Amino acid sequence: MIRKLFITLIGIGLLAGSAVAANPAQPFLPYYWVRGTVTRGDTGAVVSGRLVAFYKEFGTVATMATVMTDSDGKYQINVYDLFYYQNVPITLEAETYKVAVPRTDTSNLGTEESITLPAAQGYLDKNLVIIEGGGPMLPSEAPAGTVPLEIARNGVNIEVRWNDSLYPKPQIFAMTGTGSGEYTNTAIRWTKIAAEGAIVPGLSRTWGILDTSAGLLTHEAEVSGGHAEVYYKGVKAEIDTTVDPGIATLESAWAVGKLDMLVSREGLGYNYVSVPFNYRSNQIRDVLDTAYLDNGTLVFSQLNGFDFDIAEVNSSGVWVSAFEASKSTDIGSDFHVKPESSYMIKVPADRTFTVVGDVLRGTEGRALRIQGSDHVGGNLYTYFGNFYPTQFVLQDANVNDSAHLKLSPATGDRLFYPLNLSFDFNIAYYSGGRWRNEFDPAKTELSNITLKLPLGYMYKRNGTSFDWAR
Repeated sequence: MIRKLFITLIGIGLLAGSAVAANPAQPFLPYYWVRGTVTRGDTGAVVSGRLVAFYKEFGTVATMATVMTDSDGKYQINVYDLFYYQNVPITLEAETYKVAVPRTDTSNLGTEESITLPAAQGYLDKNLVIIEGGGPMLPSEAPAGTVPLEIARNGVNIEVRWNDSLYPKPQIFAMTGTGSGEYTNTAIRWTKIAAEGAIVPGLSRTWGILDTSAGLLTHEAEVSGGHAEVYYKGVKAEIDTTVDPGIATLESAWAVGKLDMLVSREGLGYNYVSVPFNYRSNQIRDVLDTAYLDNGTLVFSQLNGFDFDIAEVNSSGVWVSAFEASKSTDIGSDFHVKPESSYMIKVPADRTFTVVGDVLRGTEGRALRIQGSDHVGGNLYTYFGNFYPTQFVLQDANVNDSAHLKLSPATGDRLFYPLNLSFDFNIAYYSGGRWRNEFDPAKTELSNITLKLPLGYMYKRNGTSFDWAR
């Protein structure tokens, strides 16, 4: 069980000073579990990061009870979610239901099986085996003409996958950056790296070793090395991306990416980071691969103020609670690393590790609650992350465009921003409609506070809480 710890931030002695559904269909939620492991029929390998659905009639994710498989391919669905949220009656023994791993835009592997729910026990064990073309197909939500991609680490390589049955021989585009957050949808920044089932000739000098096959692009030696940041998009083979509307199609495509983080043991070994991607269920064992982290690495996640959950890498490379004496209970599926938050990572040795995932899509947002004096417990500090892989300038507080973040600070608000990954902070103080240097007696205006990757930040509110719509 993860416990809490009150800690004082190292290097900042200068500091001044069960989910409830909205309008649920039913008054309470009983439990009956359908659970098991999802494996591939061709290889027998467990399958992580896939959606499993329970339903009477197949529909969308919003109309079924769904979960994602964890890193061990396991799933567990409470069938009464279907009753509670969709008002679909659940009848034990007599009724037939279905459980499925639907095929998606990025995978043509799936399955669907009919089940009944035994009344003698509160669960049904049901392992699922996915096969080519099996199961129903989830409706595509991707922009027209584009090819949705999935990204993952595989050893030292980055793998980008798509559903080759739906999107044969697509065009794959990529762009790189320095690691500080240079992502853009502007088409001119993107290079076509694969088309017609082959790598575009002449790219090895600047892009490294690339390989492609049906439904797979491999970018070799890009885990903990290679480019500091790389992003990938897919477009259907027949689209001409050099002219409109093809240019607009490329710019609208969903992107996946990878980002390298160099964490240091300099000083006391604390680093302040954020992860600008969504990845599977955002479980820590998916987001932070322990193959590139040492025994004793700690990750601190804010609960309230300076109250933290702490996960630790044990000698077997498993995420455990830092407070458990035996260091043996796997908490990798219980501890989450989310793009809207920031985290402290304490490392015993310098390391470069790679995070991967989906770039936030244009229709999505991240509303961040800036905690103030009305917050339970009186916490005035909010840890937040740069959830989108782009640098933002904070000075223009009421501007909301591609270069700025809209924020409504109050006089006396403070922003703690690191100058690097370690605990080397500056403090911006808000006064007279401008952010100013806290350490300067004249409170000189700060005209270019830039939120960069992969840094994490902290906000101290002087007033009541508010929602920062970003």
